[in-house]
Amino acid sequence: MDAIFKVIDRLSGIHGVLKDYKVSAVSQGKDALANVVVKVEFDGKTIIGHGLDIDTMTASARAYIGCAKQLRKNHCDKSKSEGFDPAWQIKARIRALMCKH
Repeated sequence: MDAIFKVIDRLSGIHGVLKDYKVSAVSQGKDALANVVVKVEFDGKTIIGHGLDIDTMTASARAYIGCAKQLRKNHCDKSKSEGFDPAWQIKARIRALMCKH
């Protein structure tokens, strides 16, 4: 899973630290759904993400991307309400791409 998370970090330009990872089966049998819950820290802020898929790796990626999306949503909302935060200037290109609606 670490490789998947590193690729997401590299593509998004946002680097998280995985703090917790849990996987459980939602149903039984060969078509069971994997429910993945991750806790990721971005710049001191911890976010929880959830992913659900028949494939555990895909569910894991969805959970991690969910955290990145929540971080983006929080930052985009903050930028709109409080003005531009200079600490994010380095990631301006990534933020602009991720905040498009």
